[in-house]
Amino acid sequence: MTQTISNIALFIVYKKRKIILVFAVVMSVSAAIFTAPYFLPPTYKSETLIYPPSSNSNKYMVAGASRFGSDKEIDEQIQIFKSTEVRDAIIEKYRLVKHYNADTLDKTWSYQLYKKYDGNVNIDRTRYNSISVVVFDTDPKMAAEIANDIVEFGDNVKNKIIKKNLLTAFEALTQQYAIKVKEVDSIAERINAVSGEDLFSQMPFERKTDLEKLKDQVAVRQMMNKAKATKEYAMQELLFGFENRLNQLNDLQDSYSQAYVDYSSPVPESYVVSRAQASYKKAYPMRAVIVLVTFFGSIVILSAWIIFYEKYLPVFRQLK
Repeated sequence: MTQTISNIALFIVYKKRKIILVFAVVMSVSAAIFTAPYFLPPTYKSETLIYPPSSNSNKYMVAGASRFGSDKEIDEQIQIFKSTEVRDAIIEKYRLVKHYNADTLDKTWSYQLYKKYDGNVNIDRTRYNSISVVVFDTDPKMAAEIANDIVEFGDNVKNKIIKKNLLTAFEALTQQYAIKVKEVDSIAERINAVSGEDLFSQMPFERKTDLEKLKDQVAVRQMMNKAKATKEYAMQELLFGFENRLNQLNDLQDSYSQAYVDYSSPVPESYVVSRAQASYKKAYPMRAVIVLVTFFGSIVILSAWIIFYEKYLPVFRQLK
């Protein structure tokens, strides 16, 4: 039974083979015409590959062990590349409102513009933990320039964010350091007043040399031992507070120095593995593939319709 149905279907298709072939050729020619550059401008693809730097790149480089960013830093870099600030900078520089023929009279023009931009720009992590920035455009040179500028603008945005955070931290440490210096100087004056001697120089702490600061620490330790022996509890308390604040100030000074170095050092940029270059091999439309798919698809669709029309449709009509 199945063999009979198949033979009938093949016979019907063979009988109408000329119509089917003519239809397939017409559809294929139409597909070739409407995918021509006049109707559908070719789109070109450009790609930049980068590795994000580690947030501690400067320290690792000094230690002779520089490395690329971790998973967290890769995700952060991707979010920066996709940020509104980078997108708007690209749109402004390349006048994409005009290039994308955005209708600014439409209330949703900005949404449509961003949607087209997001459709033409793909930013993803590769299986090798690098970041791929792919740009599609009808202008191959512009596609390459946009891909490279996304990386450059992204690095600039990251630089601004990191520098702003470092500046905030540096200013906070500066205030803490100034407060702690006043506390140390104040306690030193009280110790001099209680003892009746100039045990510590009148020079402000921040103007003392490292040697003078070391002498102060040694003097404090000696005076604490003496105060314990003579049971001068008030002096012991003052000296203990003075020593404690000296230690805090030394720790704070180390943090302050590190913050200054971090703020003064340049923020590491992305490691560009492969810069985008203008490629004049179109990414799509793939005319040959479209024409072939159209040709064979037309044969299948029309054959199925003819079989249905000549074999099954009359049966349905009789059942009614």
